[in-house]
Amino acid sequence: MLSDDSSETREAYEDHIEAADKYAERGLYQKAIEEYDAALQIQNTETVWTAVLNAYEKRYAEDTDIYENYLNAARAAFSYFSDNSEYLLKLAELYLVRQEYESAYKVLNDALEQGMDNERVSELLEKVRYSYDTGWKSFTEVRTCVNGFYAVSESGVWTYIEEDGTNTDFTKLQMAGPVGESGIRVIRDEDRGQLINTEQVVQGILSFDPIDAGIFSEGLVAIADDTGYAYYDSFGDKQFGNYTMAGTFTDGQAAVQQEDTWSIVDKEGDRISEETYEDIILHADGSHIKDGVMIAKKDGMYRLYKDGKATGEYCDADIITEDNMIAVCIEDKWGYVDTEGNELIPPTYAEAKSFSNGLAAVSDGERWGFIDASGKLVIDYTFFGADYFNSMKSCMVVAEPDGAWQLISLNITE
Repeated sequence: MLSDDSSETREAYEDHIEAADKYAERGLYQKAIEEYDAALQIQNTETVWTAVLNAYEKRYAEDTDIYENYLNAARAAFSYFSDNSEYLLKLAELYLVRQEYESAYKVLNDALEQGMDNERVSELLEKVRYSYDTGWKSFTEVRTCVNGFYAVSESGVWTYIEEDGTNTDFTKLQMAGPVGESGIRVIRDEDRGQLINTEQVVQGILSFDPIDAGIFSEGLVAIADDTGYAYYDSFGDKQFGNYTMAGTFTDGQAAVQQEDTWSIVDKEGDRISEETYEDIILHADGSHIKDGVMIAKKDGMYRLYKDGKATGEYCDADIITEDNMIAVCIEDKWGYVDTEGNELIPPTYAEAKSFSNGLAAVSDGERWGFIDASGKLVIDYTFFGADYFNSMKSCMVVAEPDGAWQLISLNITE
């Protein structure tokens, strides 16, 4: 760039500006840009860059083929005047035109970290951070992601996909249980029920057709036939039980239901105490306890049980995840508490799910959206159903009224 205070240079600069302004008035934006560029070669000013970008914006509305030139101009303007929030927003918006979310996120986030205090920049940054893509496949049924895999069904035919939506080698199963330790899961194909691992090596064969299964853990898995649930080892041999529902073993204990009563049993099937409950919440991995906390219903109310003490009274409650922000229902409204029962977000939602990987699904009574840990709605009430965000920042949602599930994935995963 040249800068010269001589009258001849100044006159040339002003001539280019005058010509550019006239071209712009006539709608000859490409010629206006050429004249503005010539002026910038003489003197690099913020005023001229603003005029250049305005001309590009109008020219782009006529011909989107000039996108790369427009983007390069926005990059250059922002590189020279990085404190200009309008240039920043223009650059970020251009990145978003081509769905370059990471580039948009970087320039916006860097600007905020460097002290740019601008409400519009913050709003656009949040929009980019929580933008998402929707997978092209839909499923009639899904199991919550466990150990990196979803079990999914398309019209009664089950298979597995990874948490980012990638297909696996499993196809055309009649039943697909959740993935447990060492990748072992219970499946039923056209021939038989079996326990099989991620590499599709058969671990054990069942003598019956399973209709449901829990998660293999500590050498045992709960499997259901038409009479109820029992626990089996990795060979597919029955060990004990005849339950209405049965959870996953954690530290030698599992929650089980017999008719209307829940209790805790050991790995021989014996109750560890005489204490019983009306319900025990089983978490996504089938366990009944997280960080020493169990959520159970007694005398008509759910409570948090830890070290033999009960905390809180809730008419309903959701699971515990690693986020330790639990959705609970108080007087027909849902809010959030921590594992000590301390209120984190007041009960204001018609329905809600616990936080998982930084986000939680909430409902306004008609549709579902997602909030962040501060309680701010960051993904609008768009969906007809929602699950939990996994570690890859993906989540199963019902995107249409037909009830089909689809995987959405955040564009920004950091």
